[in-house]
Amino acid sequence: MAWIVMNLSPAKQASIIIAASAIMHLLVAGNGGLGSDEAHYALYGYYLDWSYFDHPPLVGWLQAIILTVSDSEFALRLFPILIAIATSAALYRLVQILFPYENEKLPLISVALFNLGIMFQLMGISMLPEVPLLLLTILFLIFFLRALEHEKLTDWLAVGLFLGLAGLSKYTAVTLVVTMVLYLIWQQRLSVFQKPGIWAATLIAAVIISPVFYWNMNHDWISFSYQLNHGFKPRPWSIKLFGASQGAQFVVYTPGLYIASIAALIAAWHERNHAGVQLLVLLAAPVFLLFAWGSGFQATLPHWTALAWLGVIPLAARWMLCHWQNRGVKILAWSIPVIGLPIIILIFSEFFNPWMPVPDNKHPFKQLYGWEKAAGRAIEIRDQLNAETTKSDRPARLFVSNWSLASRLAWYARPNAVFVTDRKFNQFNLWYGSAQDKDWGVLVLPIHSRMPKTNGQAEQFESCLEKEKMEYVVNGRIFTTFIFYICRDYHA
Repeated sequence: MAWIVMNLSPAKQASIIIAASAIMHLLVAGNGGLGSDEAHYALYGYYLDWSYFDHPPLVGWLQAIILTVSDSEFALRLFPILIAIATSAALYRLVQILFPYENEKLPLISVALFNLGIMFQLMGISMLPEVPLLLLTILFLIFFLRALEHEKLTDWLAVGLFLGLAGLSKYTAVTLVVTMVLYLIWQQRLSVFQKPGIWAATLIAAVIISPVFYWNMNHDWISFSYQLNHGFKPRPWSIKLFGASQGAQFVVYTPGLYIASIAALIAAWHERNHAGVQLLVLLAAPVFLLFAWGSGFQATLPHWTALAWLGVIPLAARWMLCHWQNRGVKILAWSIPVIGLPIIILIFSEFFNPWMPVPDNKHPFKQLYGWEKAAGRAIEIRDQLNAETTKSDRPARLFVSNWSLASRLAWYARPNAVFVTDRKFNQFNLWYGSAQDKDWGVLVLPIHSRMPKTNGQAEQFESCLEKEKMEYVVNGRIFTTFIFYICRDYHA
């Protein structure tokens, strides 16, 4: 079988990789509850709007389409699976365009490296803003190159379409404008600005992203101020935070790819006049630099740099192919599947049927399980409290301690309002309002989430008494334990 596969064309081999990845995603898509980000963006679709507090609206709009048919976990993971397939296929085509006269296996190796990235595999079943952003970026680059080569208005209109949709995916898409302008300067193609095509693309992109500006205009521009303050808080730059961010990327994109990518970026300096190398460096560098600097002020999550990794992967693949005779490069290259593939299989096997013999409440996927049951019980306790109070008393509410917990509780408790006690303004304040002085009700906490305390007392409440615990069991093991508190007299 291996001999047959190896004798197929690179395109067919890439198709097998893409199909295998998609099948794996489909097998596990219905298992486990929604993670915090998944639930958050599903709520975007449930509370459909022009935009949202922390992100542009495209992820919510896509999930809203799914919600017209089903609200199951399987259904809500279909778009990420389909987009991941399209992204791999589009990446294959982009590499062909950028390096038409080089090793015919370069697009195949690029697709293989992309699918061996642990982070990319997780994104393949989780709706995050980066999921559509990656596909739309590749389509933007393909049509941008076509527009430069053929100077057709239709290609420029496609450039504007995909740039605008990328802007509706995530604010990081602003770096694509930087990529495009710097590439035109580097290629000495500034005459493009004297032609109508690029301005038509600009107009199309502006129209498409206008809902974001319309929503922010009506909400005191809170998205933009949040994003600026979120990544660059007024505090000393920390090498420790920067190192933690790099360490996370070292793991989730695999150590071999991390090292090969650094080598490829260094080598790119010696090929800086190659158009394909220029474009990929200009795609990756602004994102890497943005989050490398920002990570020194606040810890960044590894999927935030996914756009940069998309750009550097073909460079890493090309560098390894060019230095394949070097024994160290061969070892580095083979370390990527040797390390990445078993971890990916392990992760998805746990999604499919949890089997690891881990202690109670210590499973790495504990946060994905039990929230539907916990939400149902929290509503029962709240309703019982309301039935026992007089009409003059304010009604009991549902509380959690942070937005991450709120996403999961609010999704499974919808349309019931959920209030966050940490006083940080977020999307839940826009959906449900803010908790007021003397509010009370049910505080839901997983056992791994500590209740914030000050001087031994529950913070934000005058008092909190434990009502009960609920254990969620999978295959005979306690995955997570939920604690329900009755809390009174909230301090706004």
